[in-house]
Amino acid sequence: MQFQYDFSDYKGRDFDPKKQAKQVLASVHAATDTAEDKAVAKKRLGYALKEIDNQIRVFIGSNEQKLAESVESFFQNQSNLTEVREKMKQLTDIYERMRSLITVPYNSASPLHDSIVNLHSTYISLYWIHRFFDLQKQLVALADSVPNEFERFENYFRAATLLQEMDQLLARYPLIKRQSSVQSFSKSNIGIHSRMLKETSSFLLAQEESDVLAANSSTFSNACSTLFLLDKYLLERNMSQLLSSKIQKASACFESIFQLSPTTRRLLYSSADSTAANSTIWSKFEDGWYQISQFGSQCVFWEKTLRQTTICQPHYSNLLDYFQAQPNFILDGATISMFYFKELAISISTKMQNLDRRDPTLLLVFRNDYQRVSHIVEQAIAKSSSEIVTKDTRECSIVMNSLKVLFPKIP
Repeated sequence: MQFQYDFSDYKGRDFDPKKQAKQVLASVHAATDTAEDKAVAKKRLGYALKEIDNQIRVFIGSNEQKLAESVESFFQNQSNLTEVREKMKQLTDIYERMRSLITVPYNSASPLHDSIVNLHSTYISLYWIHRFFDLQKQLVALADSVPNEFERFENYFRAATLLQEMDQLLARYPLIKRQSSVQSFSKSNIGIHSRMLKETSSFLLAQEESDVLAANSSTFSNACSTLFLLDKYLLERNMSQLLSSKIQKASACFESIFQLSPTTRRLLYSSADSTAANSTIWSKFEDGWYQISQFGSQCVFWEKTLRQTTICQPHYSNLLDYFQAQPNFILDGATISMFYFKELAISISTKMQNLDRRDPTLLLVFRNDYQRVSHIVEQAIAKSSSEIVTKDTRECSIVMNSLKVLFPKIP
């Protein structure tokens, strides 16, 4: 009979052969038996062994195909394993060869590479420190103030260029900043920067009273270039102040034309002596517009000089373009000459309207000879620049329009 015997006792981890033998003997004898017959127990165990053999044969028979496939798979895998072992051996040989050719030399060269990198870094630092010291030497020589203005501001412009290069050098190579000598020079350069800034700004503001034009064109250009490099916002403020000052002076000059002495005013209102008063008034008118022309010449000079100053390239073609492009600068896109005459025209228009209400008798002198007014004004504007030669220019049109109160009134 299949599976007649329970073999679970034989599978336990606590299986004891002696104990099991005693159990088998006890199972084939009665409690009253006085003698043991081992033959019966032996026969029973023989039946059990046969049963085990039968179960093994049945198991093998039912799993023969699977066992055969497993054996075949085993041998096939064993063959593949042999190939893998051979390839692994080749890979191991290749790895050892690569390690000997690459890894070992690299590990040996790594300290040398680090040393070379450090040496190169040291060389670069020393090179640029030497360059910094060379620039510093040139800067100190150029930053000394000299009496001659042309030479001084030419030197200041070159010194400002050196300061800019030194700042760029420190920004590009921050390791240089750690050197105590570089730090010391940088502190001293702050004083040089401040002194050049102050002197250059003072020179530009002093141009309010300057009557020299072509003679100091290069000096004015160098001063503007220096200030552009050192502090472009201060340059904008200085130029705004210069232009505003010239316009205020021109407006005051125009207003003084109509400020008559008591004697002249008495003669003006006297029909018998009005000719003498008229002569004085026309003389004041011509002198006033001559002075306005001089102020205009100064503005045109600044405009030409700024147009020739190219320190702001490549962002702007010249300094005039730079000023015109600034949204908060007073030019608001106009040229300096146009701005001067436009602002002057606004001031003239206001004064003319006031005079028309307060002193029509004085204005009558100009209305009676308006052609003379036009000639004097147009000549004054033309004299301010060789580029302004006809009354068809915008400057002339703007100013003449502000004097329209002097047009003869049609009855």
